[in-house]
Amino acid sequence: MDSILLAYQAGRRFPQEIFQFIVDQQGFKNHEGTILYQRCNLFSRVDLPLHQRDYQDLQTLYHQLKQGVTHRLTKKEIKQLRDDIATDWRQVDQQITMFNYLLRQHGLSVQDLHRVKSNSINYALQRRKTRFFIHDHKQFKDVTLTKARSQLAIKLRQLSFYLQVFQQNGLAKVQCEQAQQILIAHKASCPQSHFYGIKEAQVLLKSKYTI
Repeated sequence: MDSILLAYQAGRRFPQEIFQFIVDQQGFKNHEGTILYQRCNLFSRVDLPLHQRDYQDLQTLYHQLKQGVTHRLTKKEIKQLRDDIATDWRQVDQQITMFNYLLRQHGLSVQDLHRVKSNSINYALQRRKTRFFIHDHKQFKDVTLTKARSQLAIKLRQLSFYLQVFQQNGLAKVQCEQAQQILIAHKASCPQSHFYGIKEAQVLLKSKYTI
């Protein structure tokens, strides 16, 4: 942290041109779960210089792409990436669990909770050709890297469903801020959707709100 702050004080900022070139050339494809990619996403938003080690790794990738060098993933690397994605998926799932806990605290019945959850899944799967939806992180060991990335994207969209439901609820402020940071870290958007399930959940929440 000290080295980053000293670099900022010296006038250095985030290497946006290098990062954007790598993104445009799909240099991070299959590496979305890496610490370097996620850190670059966050640092680019606040225009902070990277740690020297991260900067060197970014430059190495940049020069490889400039020279037309592509890296083929080994089985070990694929497994590690899939494990990283599964870890991110669990983090998102835990955040969704907290939102469902808040719904129970507001007095929603089991039937209402089931309806909200079903609507969240339907929202997450909108405009997708598949209805495949992972319910347990252990299922990741049996899917390809492409499907693993797809399942994380679906889970992030499900999280955005709950964020939209609770965004006007003062008691969920902390959970909403945490969810927003997760979406930002993964470059996932949280649109203002008119999906009927979101409106329905908001009505249920408002009708049970007694505090």
